[in-house]
Amino acid sequence: MDSFSSATTFRWLWYFAIVAFIASQVLHAVWCWIASKVVVRGGRATFANAFKVWLAYLVLPLGIGAGMIFFGPLMIETFSGINPVSAWAIFGAFLFLCVLIWFLIPMRVYEIEFLTALGFFLLTFVISVIGNGTVQFAMEKAFGLEARVAAMMSGFGKTDAERRAFTQRLFGRDAPDEIDRLLDDAMHPIGRPKPLPEREADAKIIQQKLEVRRRALPPGDAKAQAEFQPRLDRYLRLLADLKTERAAQSAQAAGR
Repeated sequence: MDSFSSATTFRWLWYFAIVAFIASQVLHAVWCWIASKVVVRGGRATFANAFKVWLAYLVLPLGIGAGMIFFGPLMIETFSGINPVSAWAIFGAFLFLCVLIWFLIPMRVYEIEFLTALGFFLLTFVISVIGNGTVQFAMEKAFGLEARVAAMMSGFGKTDAERRAFTQRLFGRDAPDEIDRLLDDAMHPIGRPKPLPEREADAKIIQQKLEVRRRALPPGDAKAQAEFQPRLDRYLRLLADLKTERAAQSAQAAGR
């Protein structure tokens, strides 16, 4: 898959992840409703109440996370002088409070006891694992997710060394050799790739630099030749990909 297709696939996967997250949240409300039908007696096992439980379970972690972001530094500064045992005791109390609130949500909404709330929580968890796993598997097969991920990963490099180099470039660690840097940018660009004519021009520059490097190789130096050969092989792969893409564009233009 060419670089443009890889970039397009990455955007598609990002959109797919957003849709999958929204779908999982909607399904979680359904799982809560099904679990409530099993463990809750009376007329309170409605979808409206399941929606309330789902909403509370969604908002609670967000609220805790926001509180830790805003008040975490203040709490750390306040308790910085206490001993480790007291710090763990405070952390344990906070964790216990979070778990208690987690169980109080269905207890309050459905007006049930703690053990019933525990059964509701466990049943919801089991149904969610099975249901979400089944839906995810069906979506992956329906949309060819495995093939798209493999195609996107091929845009990062065809070998482990190329994929490691791509990751290093993401963190600002470019290859020390000029030709390697040019090959990295041409074969596995970060961001939107250049148009085909510009990439063909870049390949021409790489070819010229490789020719200069080849002529400068000391005669009979096997080590220098061994270091030069991988760069030449990468250039030939780049050239083959560009020729394939150019041929595909020409065939598409001729078919119009």
